[in-house]
Order: sequence, then C-alpha cells, then structure tokens
Amino acid sequence: MKLLVVLAVAFPLVLTALPRKVLDDPEVDMWKAWKAKYEKRYETLSEENSRFKIWKDNVEKVMQRN
Repeated sequence: MKLLVVLAVAFPLVLTALPRKVLDDPEVDMWKAWKAKYEKRYETLSEENSRFKIWKDNVEKVMQRN
C-alpha cells in the first residue's frame, strides 16, 4: 500500500521534471527506460535536453548500422 502511495506521488513529479522537448518525442518511453536501467539523473532541464539529444543520435546510429 505504501508503494502505491509513493508511486502516486512520484509519477506526476517525474512527468513534470522531464523537459517538454523530451515529452513530445515518440521515443520518450525508451529514454525513460534507459535512464531507469542505468540509474541516470540529470540536475537541470538543459542537461536533460542535451543528454537526450546525444542518446537519440546514438540510437539512430545503431539503427542505421544494424
């Protein structure tokens, strides 16, 4: 029960913490899963945007090569 309360409170906070650019992107679910898997956290929205762009470019390179 406590976990549900924590999730109910934390989920909206996570959504508001993500930059608008990232939320509008169709690959946002992959990005969030990757960040969770590797326990990535970014201090500013600017850094989040920058890291997302780098990640997305790298995903595109991998998809082109495979």
